[in-house]
Amino acid sequence: MFIAIGSQNMNRAREELFQDAKRKGYSFVNCICPFSNLAEDIILGENVYIDHFSKVSNYIELGNNTI
Repeated sequence: MFIAIGSQNMNRAREELFQDAKRKGYSFVNCICPFSNLAEDIILGENVYIDHFSKVSNYIELGNNTI
């Protein structure tokens, strides 16, 4: 599952939906756009979205529900 919602109250609503789905046993995927530039040693949580042309450097950890 990937939780994607509109911009109004985005963080709180996405977190509530994520926690509810997690309690129900759903697993999550990450959405990583093919044109992003990611270091090989990054650590990704669940339900992470990385947009086009984003750059994520070394030694970075992105938690759950990160955009």
